[in-house]
Amino acid sequence: MSAIFAIRRGYMPAFLESGSLQLVQAINFPSSPSWELDAIYLDLRLLLHSHPNISVVHIARTANCSADWLARQARVNLLRQDWISNPPPIFLSLLCNDSFPDHDQ
Repeated sequence: MSAIFAIRRGYMPAFLESGSLQLVQAINFPSSPSWELDAIYLDLRLLLHSHPNISVVHIARTANCSADWLARQARVNLLRQDWISNPPPIFLSLLCNDSFPDHDQ
């Protein structure tokens, strides 16, 4: 989980981005989450309560193509074990596009 990674590495403050608006709203505006989010919600609420320097924010998939690509590759088991130290060129390209989007479009 990215929150645990940020805590262990001391990356504070940290912003956790999610493409799930429902999850972000459930975490940021506590109430009764839908049953689909119960396990995720409870784990994150406990973690965030003990680490107030972590924020959860919504980001559209179109604004984070590199993470979306990475998730799809992992879901179908197409990521090589060394993808972090030897990232695929397409991932680097998507990462650059996410970092420096073309504002003319």
